[in-house]
Amino acid sequence: AACPSAPTSSEIKNCEDVPDDAGYLYLLYRIEYAMEGARIIFCPFTATKDIEDPAILIEKDITIGCAGKNQCVISGPGSHIEAGTKKAKLSVVGFTFTGATTTAVSIGKSSSVNEHAICHP
Repeated sequence: AACPSAPTSSEIKNCEDVPDDAGYLYLLYRIEYAMEGARIIFCPFTATKDIEDPAILIEKDITIGCAGKNQCVISGPGSHIEAGTKKAKLSVVGFTFTGATTTAVSIGKSSSVNEHAICHP
C-alpha cells in the first residue's frame, strides 16, 4: 500500500493531544472506537504500555499520524498494535514503537485481503 499523505499544516495545527497520565489507554480507546475511515493526527507524545495492557486492535479502515515526524512514541512490552480482521486497513505515519517484547505492529492472517502501510515520512 502507498503511504498516506503527511499531515497537512491544518492537521498539525489542530492535532489531538494525548494525556500524559493515561496516554496508552487513551490511544487504545480513541483508535479502537474511531469512525470507519477516520484519519487521526496526534500531537507529539510518549505513551507507555504496561504488560497488562492489551494491544490496540484495528478492526476497520483507519489512518493514524503524528504532527511531528517520528515524535509519537509508544513503548512497552508485548505487541502495540494488531490489525486482525478482514475489515482492517491500517495506515500509520510518523510513529515510533520501542520496547515491544513481541512484534510491535502485527498484521493477522485474517486481515490479509487488505493493504496496510507503516510509514516514516
